[in-house]
Amino acid sequence: MTLYSQEIRNVILICSPDNTREIFEKVRKKSLESSTIRWLVIMDEDFRHSLQQILREGTQVAMATHNPNGTYFLSLSEIGTNDLISFKPLGEWTPPVSFDSLQPRNISTPIGSLKNVILTTHNQIPTAGSVNVTQQPHLRIHRLFPSYKSLYDDFRGRRLVVSVVSNIPFFKLLHLDNGTAVPDYGIDFQVIEALGRRLNFTYRILEPSDGRWGGPEGDGTVSGMVGMVARHSAHLAIDEITINEERKSVVDFTRAYYLEATTLVSRAPAKKDSTFAVFQPFTQLVWLILIAMAGIIGPIVYVIKSCCDVIHLAATSSKTWPISKKESRDKDEPPNDKMPTVDTLSKPRQTRGTGKVLESPQHPNKKQNSLQTVAEPLQNETRNPSTECREVLLSYSFNMLRSLVLQGNQIVEHDTPVRIVLVFWYVFCLVIYASYAGTLTAFLTIPSYERPIDSLEDLTRAAKDGYAPGVQAGTSNEYFLKSAKSGLFKTLWDLTDPKRSFPPSGKVGIERVLTQKIVYMSANLNSEIRTSQKGRHRFYLARQTFFPQGYGIACRIGAPYISKFDEVLISMQQAGLVNKWVKDEVLKIQRSNQGQRGGKGQQKVSQALSLNHLKAAFFLLLVGHIISAATVLCEIRTRRKKIYLH
Repeated sequence: MTLYSQEIRNVILICSPDNTREIFEKVRKKSLESSTIRWLVIMDEDFRHSLQQILREGTQVAMATHNPNGTYFLSLSEIGTNDLISFKPLGEWTPPVSFDSLQPRNISTPIGSLKNVILTTHNQIPTAGSVNVTQQPHLRIHRLFPSYKSLYDDFRGRRLVVSVVSNIPFFKLLHLDNGTAVPDYGIDFQVIEALGRRLNFTYRILEPSDGRWGGPEGDGTVSGMVGMVARHSAHLAIDEITINEERKSVVDFTRAYYLEATTLVSRAPAKKDSTFAVFQPFTQLVWLILIAMAGIIGPIVYVIKSCCDVIHLAATSSKTWPISKKESRDKDEPPNDKMPTVDTLSKPRQTRGTGKVLESPQHPNKKQNSLQTVAEPLQNETRNPSTECREVLLSYSFNMLRSLVLQGNQIVEHDTPVRIVLVFWYVFCLVIYASYAGTLTAFLTIPSYERPIDSLEDLTRAAKDGYAPGVQAGTSNEYFLKSAKSGLFKTLWDLTDPKRSFPPSGKVGIERVLTQKIVYMSANLNSEIRTSQKGRHRFYLARQTFFPQGYGIACRIGAPYISKFDEVLISMQQAGLVNKWVKDEVLKIQRSNQGQRGGKGQQKVSQALSLNHLKAAFFLLLVGHIISAATVLCEIRTRRKKIYLH
């Protein structure tokens, strides 16, 4: 016979009263109660009264007490409605041979002989409640012990002690004027109520003195609700208790009736300052590339234009420059020993569209239709080729920048290579401008926020800004981090701060998120509820979840009613009751929060762009005026210096 894949063990105990008492005291001290061990105690005297003071629920004992007439009186231990152990009489039994013949000194086959005597007697032990001694051929030990499932089908109105802490939305407690805690509402409140109705028991609430969920501590003690069950101060504990290996070493758990994961609760990301929102559409790398492109496209066009001028001059020189040296000397002109340079021959083509106003060779009195005139540094100043080249280069660069912001330019070109470069540059500028304008509109109309903490890796990076992980003291999350030997969870444990990382309750933990730099680690449902109570818009729940956990009922080690609890919990889950209770409690709290706010939800309304959105534009305009004024002052100073030198 097996129960939860464990073999049932039958222990036959034939000892003196003192040794028997010592054995069961050790069973009690070491919490060795188990539903898989059945004890058959054979005594020469009535030892029931002394033994029932030692036994606890979970230790199954059938006692055979020797009578003077050679028969044995059989009784079975059971738990009463008053939570005390007593022995229930089963009847008398006459063995086929006397136990007196089985002397301890004759141990050739004592256990085998005794087992044979017990299993093959002529007198059958009747079922519970019957005391007849009808002659039957065989007796089986398991007939002495009733099935636990049938035994705990009905608790007969027994009153259990349940350890609970007030924890919304799982178990909300109310405290009366005399200090007594009574249940109010919650998911686990619904679970324990359903169990009580189904199995016919009542309960009273007992809170742990430290107010913690608890578990084994480093000094050997067991804290919190789990500790109360381990010390037999309570029959069970139910209140969002996570099943883990550390707790299973001191208590037994039912099957998990609700599963969820852990999330990170941090302060809602603050809005970014919109002063420099005009720079946000592009990253720093894109801005650097655009600046570089705007700086080099002008020189590129200038170089291509110069190459085209040289090609044109080379093509026309063979037609217009076969002049003899003699004619050159007669005209007092320099000899034409070499090809004319760009500076001396290509000035009319070179300066077209480059910021110069030149007299047309065909019409000396008519100005060429080109760009606006550029003021001369000094009146009647002699201009040199290097100055001309620099002004042409600056003119091209400035007009390329105008194209980038879609302001057009005043360049009129007839050379095909230059036109090709300009066409592709204009298309590039159009794409950049459209991308910038659309993205800028989104940045100005939709608030931009700081990067949130969405994962454990983000939490480790946030530690550089002073943030620390936070977990409720005495919970499974604390034990999980504390027990980590390496990896990310070990890193998070090293980042904890004893002064702020271990709030005594979930309520305090959520409040510390707003007042201190901590990122609170808590179960997803609990986090949703508590942040809603404080104002959901003030918090941010990470998208990444971790540490999946199941909640179970913590029971005493060896508690015989666990299998019955499991049976009822399975039926609740299959019927969808637990999920329904979860939704009901969440909806109830949400309605309560809306009532406290007067039933008015937050409404999002469209707003026009304010001065705050456009501060960057005005800032850039101001910077431009300041730079322009500084440039004017520098030019005035330079002109005065030149005049002074002249």
